[in-house]
Amino acid sequence: MKSILLTWNPEMWAWEDFVEDRNALLHSGSYTSRWSCGVSRRIEIGDRVFLMRLGKPSKGKGLVGSGRVVGDVHEESHWDKEKAKAGKKTLYVDASFDRLEETPVISEAELSHPPLNAMNWFPQASGTYIPAEVAEYLETMWDERFVAAEDAENATDLTDSFIEGAPYSRTSNSYERNRKAREKCLAHYGRICVCCELNFAEAYGPEANGVIHVHHLEQMSTIGKKYKIDPVRDLRPVCPNCHAVIHQRKKPYSIDQVKAMLKRQRGS
Repeated sequence: MKSILLTWNPEMWAWEDFVEDRNALLHSGSYTSRWSCGVSRRIEIGDRVFLMRLGKPSKGKGLVGSGRVVGDVHEESHWDKEKAKAGKKTLYVDASFDRLEETPVISEAELSHPPLNAMNWFPQASGTYIPAEVAEYLETMWDERFVAAEDAENATDLTDSFIEGAPYSRTSNSYERNRKAREKCLAHYGRICVCCELNFAEAYGPEANGVIHVHHLEQMSTIGKKYKIDPVRDLRPVCPNCHAVIHQRKKPYSIDQVKAMLKRQRGS
């Protein structure tokens, strides 16, 4: 497994749906997107990816995301509209992000110190390889940043309850999902949809292992404040399709109602 650096320069490509896409990640645990990978063709499914935000230092240069490759490298029209009009193409890869942050998790200044400075973090093209020894150190540092942040947020007893509902964006009505609550829910129920019993690994193969959404039985947007959550009592694993059906109306359908829909259709 290799580690790949993907790059994003807001001055060249405005990620207009960034807030919504990050919301989707916090809601489901992952967000999949096609990403330019320069001229790199040897990127494989399962490779680790880190996303570097480029551009003006004042806007925050540094690593803002991580994930894994979930699709083969393929060629499509260039992401730059003018180049696309001229018929130019470029390589893309599908990446499933497990982290996306508005500000750098690891800053430009930190990347300039050993051993991280053995890597060129500001290449001209996306899709460069991160040396193994640098990637190993980076993974440790990356995990420590999120563990520290989660520990600070969840200073209460995490064995029985989890704090959720803290607004994470002034421009969104969505709420931050506590990752440890998600993990606790999945540890109890497994990664099989409680509505349709879909197991992604069995249906799609190892590339889809672990894919699942987590549904809050009580809508967080209606609570509007922090509250203690019991991952076993308040959360359920559901597939993206059933999750979409649940939220098809303002008052979400219940798990039992969606099960009844499936039973009705399967029996017809």
